[in-house]
Amino acid sequence: MKEILAYSKNDTELLAEEIRLIEPDIIVCCYTFEALQNVFNLNSIENSCNYRDDDNWFYITNEISNKNQIILNFYHPSYYSVKDLLLYYSVAGIYQQALLSIEGK
Repeated sequence: MKEILAYSKNDTELLAEEIRLIEPDIIVCCYTFEALQNVFNLNSIENSCNYRDDDNWFYITNEISNKNQIILNFYHPSYYSVKDLLLYYSVAGIYQQALLSIEGK
């Protein structure tokens, strides 16, 4: 993680430009949200993103582009020795909760 954070600080401009050019609707951080915070100066989760602190592991922000973007902060698939289908359903469930959160606003 230290190495990932170092790259996020050293390559901030390049990473920010790439993400803004692509304009993704969803960003999957693989449990590296802290690095994304470095790139976009999201210093405070509470101030920059709508964070659900109930084990849903998602953020919603419009600080990266002019639209709401969903950021999933789920473990990298290689982290656990579980079936791919279980990981898929876990991430799909988090994404569904994020969509419901947006609709509820």
